[in-house]
Amino acid sequence: MGLKKEYEIETITNSDTEVMLETFVKDGIQAVNKWNGIFAMAILDKEKACLHLIRDRFGIKPLYIYEDDTCIAFASEQKVIYKWLDGFDLNTQGIAEYLWYGNTISENTMAKKMIKMNPASVYSINLDNVHLNSRHHYWSLPQKSTYKSSEGKLIENVLDFTRKGCSKTARK
Repeated sequence: MGLKKEYEIETITNSDTEVMLETFVKDGIQAVNKWNGIFAMAILDKEKACLHLIRDRFGIKPLYIYEDDTCIAFASEQKVIYKWLDGFDLNTQGIAEYLWYGNTISENTMAKKMIKMNPASVYSINLDNVHLNSRHHYWSLPQKSTYKSSEGKLIENVLDFTRKGCSKTARK
């Protein structure tokens, strides 16, 4: 059952985002545990004076955060943040990862004070002091499997799981 039916949500559009926002209104940040799909978003929680930055389970959609003593900026592309900065210091660890792997494999980027959000995570910014004050993962792959079946059935189940994880299930 999709979230739209489960929560009995009346929508104006056919947007998954509208369904996600409505589930957030009803369940708060715990709603992310039920979201399934490809997204990177920010949700303002006025009651808690908090801005939540949320990234999809597999990290398909990127989300970058820059934080220094004077500001926090976030965007889906680093170049958007670079345009706002007067300059930045290079992060040698991020550069080393990029040269070795062709990408950074952690939160590192090539700029100091800028991070790439981890997949399946929520980073929260306290609006009273404008600082990134919490990070948590809301989902992870099971570490240990007790699944016993044929190789063909296992492949079929993994493909099914992947299709469901990458589909737009929220509005169905």
